[in-house]
Amino acid sequence: MADNLDGLVDGERGLVSRRIFIEPEIYEEELKQIFARCWLFLC
Repeated sequence: MADNLDGLVDGERGLVSRRIFIEPEIYEEELKQIFARCWLFLC
């Protein structure tokens, strides 16, 4: 996964590929790494 992200982000020019916003695998990883650990869901 990290290898894929390196190819999608150009840190020198400050560019991010549009694919980073639509790839299901990246979305799932974001859910696990960011939102699953710190969000509290209330009903």
